[in-house]
Amino acid sequence: MNPGVRKILGGVILILLALAFVSRMTNRPSTPLEKDRVRHPAGLSIIMPAGWFNEMDVGAVPQIRMYPREQAGPQVSLIATRFASKPSGATDLPEDEFQAKPARMGKRKDGRMNAWRVVFERDGQWYQVSAVTPPDVSMDDGWLRSYAESFKVEASAGPATQMIVVPE
Repeated sequence: MNPGVRKILGGVILILLALAFVSRMTNRPSTPLEKDRVRHPAGLSIIMPAGWFNEMDVGAVPQIRMYPREQAGPQVSLIATRFASKPSGATDLPEDEFQAKPARMGKRKDGRMNAWRVVFERDGQWYQVSAVTPPDVSMDDGWLRSYAESFKVEASAGPATQMIVVPE
C-alpha cells in the first residue's frame, strides 16, 4: 500500500475513534425510569442513570453515590445523603424550591468543575442531593436535574445496620 494512502487511512481511523469517544462521553442518559431506582435501607432512594453504578454508605450518614461506569477525565457524580440534623452551611445557601417544597440550593463553578447541592427537610429529617460535573456539564442541562428530582423518602425501618454490596 502506498505510504501516503496508509497515512490518510490512519488519520481517518484516528478521527473516527476520537469521534466515537467524544460521542460516548457527551451522550446524556435518557429520562429517569422507575425500574432504575436505587433504594437505601435508611429510607432514601433516587433513580440511577442507565450505565452508571452506585455505592452506598450505611453508617452514621446514609448516602447513595452514583457515577458513570466508564468515563475519562473529570467525572460526573450524583449523591443523595440523609443527615441526623441540619447540615453545616445549609443556612448560607439561598432559599429556593426543590420538588415544589422549600429548600436551600447552591451552585459553584471554578473552571475545573461545577458543584450543585440542594438541602431540604422532609418530615423532620434532613437530606441533601448534590452533583459534581466537569465544566462543560451543568445542572441547567436538564438531564442531570431530572435524576436529582427523582429523589424520594420511602418507608424505612430506621438507620441501616448492614453493609450492602452492589454488583457492578
